[in-house]
Amino acid sequence: MSVDKHAFPTSERQAAGGPGAADGASTEGAAAGAAHRSPTGRISTPLHRHAWVRTLQARRFIVVGVINTSVDYVLFVGLTKILHLPLDLVWIAKLMSGTVAISISFILNRSWVFGATTHRAMRQVAKFVASTAVGVYGIQTPLTQLFASVFQAPGRALYAVLRDVGLAHALPSLLTQALATKTAAFALATCFSMAFNFLAYRYWVFRTSAS
Repeated sequence: MSVDKHAFPTSERQAAGGPGAADGASTEGAAAGAAHRSPTGRISTPLHRHAWVRTLQARRFIVVGVINTSVDYVLFVGLTKILHLPLDLVWIAKLMSGTVAISISFILNRSWVFGATTHRAMRQVAKFVASTAVGVYGIQTPLTQLFASVFQAPGRALYAVLRDVGLAHALPSLLTQALATKTAAFALATCFSMAFNFLAYRYWVFRTSAS
C-alpha cells in the first residue's frame, strides 16, 4: 500500500526521518553558522570585528594622548605656579611643557600607535617634529593663550560648575578661578591640536602603503 507523502505536514515528515528532515537540519545548521550570538544576545558579524580592528589605532592614539596630555598639563600648571606667571604670560609655561610632551609623544606614537618599523627613523623624527611643532606651537599654544586671556567664557563656566557642586568652596586655595580658566583653555586647545596631530601622523609622518 503506497502512502502519499504530500498528505502529511512537513513537520510530521521531519519527525518520521524523511527527506524533509535532512533538508531542514542542513538549513538550520547553515543559519546557525551564519550568525554567531554573543553572550549578551547580540549577533556578532565580521563587519563588527572589522570596525573594531580599524579603530584600534585611533583608540591607542587616544590612550597615548591622555598620558601625554596629563604630563603636559601637570608641567604647564606647575610651571605657571613656580614661575608665578600671570594669565597674560601662560604661553611661556605652555611652550616649555609642550616641548617635553613632544619627546614622549614621538616614542609612544612611533612604537605603539602606528607601529613604524622602517629604518628611516631620522626622516620620521624630522616629519614628527615639524607636524607636532605646528600642532603645539601653531595651534595649541595660541589657542591656550586665547582662551586664557581673551575669551575666558569656558573658564568661567567651568568655575561656575565647580562652585555649584561645592568643590570651589571646599578647596578655595586650590580650585581657583584662575586654575579653572587655565584648565579650560588647555583642554580646548588640546582637542584641536590632537585632531590635527592624528591626521598628520597617520597620513604623513608614519604613513605606510596600507594607509
